[in-house]
Amino acid sequence: MKRGFVDTADGQLHYWTEGDGPPLVLLHLTPDPRAFERLIPLLSPFFRTVAIDLPGYGDSARPPEPYTTTEEFATAILRAVDGLGIGRFSLLGHMTGANIAAEVAAIAPDRIERLVLSELFDWASRPELVGIHATRFPAPDPSPDGSHLLAIWNQYSGMLGEVSLDDVQRRFYVLFQAIYKGPKEGGEVYGPGGWATAAPFTIERQRLTERLPRITAPTLVLCAGRGVLRSGADPRLDRERLTALLPNGTSAVVDEISHVAPFTHPQAFADAILPFLRG
Repeated sequence: MKRGFVDTADGQLHYWTEGDGPPLVLLHLTPDPRAFERLIPLLSPFFRTVAIDLPGYGDSARPPEPYTTTEEFATAILRAVDGLGIGRFSLLGHMTGANIAAEVAAIAPDRIERLVLSELFDWASRPELVGIHATRFPAPDPSPDGSHLLAIWNQYSGMLGEVSLDDVQRRFYVLFQAIYKGPKEGGEVYGPGGWATAAPFTIERQRLTERLPRITAPTLVLCAGRGVLRSGADPRLDRERLTALLPNGTSAVVDEISHVAPFTHPQAFADAILPFLRG
């Protein structure tokens, strides 16, 4: 697997790539751009996979001004794809990445071959959940005794058993990057979660029901059959309603996996999406 950077108007975006087939762009859940590490080798025999770190996450630059809309994230992804010389492409988004992928496909419907929206959720339809990312996952101030590191660790340590110690360490690292790799700005916009909750801030306010009818590509709305998201949201409750808004949509539930399947059960996740992506 190769790594690289592509220049955009708002800074360099980092990506992972493997394979030589038709292009497939992957958009990750936040704050974890490395969640596709085990999935990419299963997709790359069929596609040129390009997993892009969202602006402000992983090794991608923070935008110079805080993004406040999902459209800004989607536009940055399209600029990165243009910079890589990719025309039409298939697109897979998972969790936060699913909402951003939907926005990409709504902005540029003629660019998308096939679209997979994994764990898509209409946050704006649930006002009691708006702001939950920032309040449930606050960014601790750095402390001389290192207690802020334990606070970050404890955001994920409760997942041990479902995920491995290596997975918790990876998620700790990418959350640390999202919070501390630059000045702790954005709190006045995003709340106590700061920059780490920038993308969730935008999808909580996204008018998803207005965006989905603009998508023309064949689209798969995919949900895991077990568990709910850490925020408490359950994408299965939205699946049929959101699929019905898509001009060319279908949906599926994979009973044996949970929402962390791309890194805990990558083969089952790949088996669920490859028949659709390959047409």
